[in-house]
Amino acid sequence: MTFISIENILKDLFAYLIYTMSTEISKTLDQDKSLFKEELDGEKITLSRENIQKAAPNTIKVTNNGFAYDEYFKMGGSIAKMTFQSTKNFKDFVKNKSAEKAKR
Repeated sequence: MTFISIENILKDLFAYLIYTMSTEISKTLDQDKSLFKEELDGEKITLSRENIQKAAPNTIKVTNNGFAYDEYFKMGGSIAKMTFQSTKNFKDFVKNKSAEKAKR
């Protein structure tokens, strides 16, 4: 009767994955490319419709003013793509804007 050791299989698989990943990382670094996507490098990129569509959720910082919010939403931006802090600022902006309207 043959016993298959799951532990040994997992060790071999893990070693293979590490080898494969380190090989890919090495190739990327040899090409002078970043290991991270452009959006994650901390670089500031100009927002465009295309960049907003490509962005992952919770990754876009929007300046806290009405003009920036208008432009962002006109380009197809959504609250889901905004960072948590930008979402919180937007909520406060809308709340303050509503309070100002109520005073009139």
